Amino acid sequence: MRKKYFFFDIDGTLTDIRDNSIPESCRKALDLLRAEGHFVCAATGRANYKAHKIMDQLDMDYGVVAGGGGLVVRGELTDYLPLDPERVRIILEKCDAFGIGYILSRDDSDKVYMKDRRFLEQAGERNEPTTYILDPEMGYEPGPVYKIYLPLNEVTMEQMKPYFGEFGCLLMGGGYYVLEIDRKREGILRMLEKIGGSAEDAVVFGDGENDMDMFAGSWLSIAMGNAPEGLKARADYVTDESYNDGIWNTCVHYGWIQDEH
Repeated sequence: MRKKYFFFDIDGTLTDIRDNSIPESCRKALDLLRAEGHFVCAATGRANYKAHKIMDQLDMDYGVVAGGGGLVVRGELTDYLPLDPERVRIILEKCDAFGIGYILSRDDSDKVYMKDRRFLEQAGERNEPTTYILDPEMGYEPGPVYKIYLPLNEVTMEQMKPYFGEFGCLLMGGGYYVLEIDRKREGILRMLEKIGGSAEDAVVFGDGENDMDMFAGSWLSIAMGNAPEGLKARADYVTDESYNDGIWNTCVHYGWIQDEH
């Protein structure tokens, strides 16, 4: 069989969206794909340090992370692109003008930087392990910035959305938005170039709004059953939910693995 290059979103695709567990059929499918000589890679909006929490469990050494901003090759982060600094400056200036708090991710870790406590007062603490670093001298050009977090409310969006530019805007469960690179398709193409793979032989799996971008390639696009209708409409094939063996069933359907059930 011709070698395929598989790219999987993590949350809701490789994992059960209900409890973030990894379905056993998913583990088995990925093992069999690798055994058949195919390339298996994550494609996620997660930062590298968060993506590895799932990737390591699935023996995945390759990943398109941070929404396409970074590549993981043989377990090491490379080609990590920051947000456009001029756009960052504009957003931070406008936040201060409107009295909106913000925190910044400036490296591949759980550390976030803030010049005051407005974000915490307006949004509360993030619902995941976070190291908050208060830097009252932090200016509008704080060096590389990979994600910007803003408090969640309708006023924030109305005031700030005109300044987001090409940044992706993702609603998080803890009462805030994250602005980040949203170019998974570009990240996949960079990975294929790095490993000598072919876009025509690539297959992408996704379930979320931030997967829209990677469903625009020349490859085969698979939407999970738990995906929104907009993503399903762009897919070449719609499979079952992640927790109902969606990845396994698709691989059997296309003959990439043999059904051993």
